[in-house]
Amino acid sequence: MEADFPIILQTSHAVSHIENDLYLPGNLLFADGGALKTSLYGETWTVAGFFAHDGYVEGVWQAARFSWITGFIQLSASKVLVVDKWNHCLRVVNRITNSTSNFAGGCPSSGYIDGCSALFSFPVSVIHNQKNSGQFLVTDSANFAVRTLNVTTAEVGTLFTHNPHMYAGICQDSTTGNIFLTTFDGLAKYDYKTTKVTTILSSAETTIMNGLRLSNPGELLFVCNESLLIADTDNERLFAINLYNRIFMEITANCESSADEIGFADSLTYPSALAMFGDTVLVGDHHYIKKSQYVKGQLLLCSSHYQFSSQQLSI
Repeated sequence: MEADFPIILQTSHAVSHIENDLYLPGNLLFADGGALKTSLYGETWTVAGFFAHDGYVEGVWQAARFSWITGFIQLSASKVLVVDKWNHCLRVVNRITNSTSNFAGGCPSSGYIDGCSALFSFPVSVIHNQKNSGQFLVTDSANFAVRTLNVTTAEVGTLFTHNPHMYAGICQDSTTGNIFLTTFDGLAKYDYKTTKVTTILSSAETTIMNGLRLSNPGELLFVCNESLLIADTDNERLFAINLYNRIFMEITANCESSADEIGFADSLTYPSALAMFGDTVLVGDHHYIKKSQYVKGQLLLCSSHYQFSSQQLSI
């Protein structure tokens, strides 16, 4: 399937996560390399960090240093929990003061320890656990684990480990609690009821999706009825699958889009971030945030520009 992706914002670096800004309603809050930024109508302001420099410094505004922000979640309008991957920790950005502080993990030391003196090893993403109101879930990639985080006590635990999967993106079905994760070359599912981990897609294993390939996928979104949208980063496409109906689609940019048409791009460049707002999906890639249309209840993204094709999966 081909699609047009209008550009809504140019960024300084690769965009890894996007949310509606709770502190400044109407703005987009996004991770741009080593910086957390907010934007409205194309104007962008730095909240903390600096995209062109990495390291570990607790500070205010651009004096703070992160070593690649790969995810975040807003704990409230005034506090953002940031995943600082290469510093192996989770940090809090105070929106009122634009200051940073360590929250969990031993910035910049790595390891694998649960408890209030926890250690992570290249954490990537964080989401709220839909089945536990006081808990967050963190993909801890080099520890092959999904960790739990109590944001009141900052205590860290382990939901599960499953070697050799290095988990990156994470999303959850709020009804069943089932968790879906991107790995270095595929997709996995954690059954919240049985606690079983199933490999859905992998180049190293025979799966129900044998023959399909992902390459270093980033974020993924749960849509409905086990339908997922995935940023297939190194293949420069969006990839979607309905596990319930065993249908998948590849979404690539419409190469017939006019290069002179202002606001349109004829390609996705290493897309890694996905966010859904009503009927709109935002895609963060290497230097832009782009958008496309989504029709809820259908398998995948769609608009008048799209040409649909699908393929039935074999078990």
